[in-house]
Amino acid sequence: MSSEPTSLPRAVERGLRGSVLALKAHSPRGHLEPRLWAGLPGQVSDSGADSVHFDPARDELLDRHTRVEVAVALGNRALEAHPAPVLWLTRSGDTELCPADLDWLSAGDAAWRELGLIPSFALVTRHGWVHHPTARSRTWRRLRR
Repeated sequence: MSSEPTSLPRAVERGLRGSVLALKAHSPRGHLEPRLWAGLPGQVSDSGADSVHFDPARDELLDRHTRVEVAVALGNRALEAHPAPVLWLTRSGDTELCPADLDWLSAGDAAWRELGLIPSFALVTRHGWVHHPTARSRTWRRLRR
């Protein structure tokens, strides 16, 4: 029996949609620098502790070990607020995974397993999202609140 999720909780799907809306609202045009998040997408609280993020330096190449350490640190922080956090990457472009996304996906998978969590990684752009390992995705031409 597999421990991998076959479906995505409705709250996570709504949160990913909310993250797409937030990207469109805060950065409607131009290049978005990649940002790695952990927590529950789309959730906002008064304390601001619902999600944490890491901004990789533009010119800094991170090896796999460092990426796993970053993901574990984010996961530990996110676990303070959520029992099953998601790791997601926001960036410009479409929802096709590129090599840099796969590096973070691999690191996130290792980190979540190290933390005793079921891996849950998503890529979010202004156009939609894709989640792994469920392979669920959603894209929009015109997303509206």
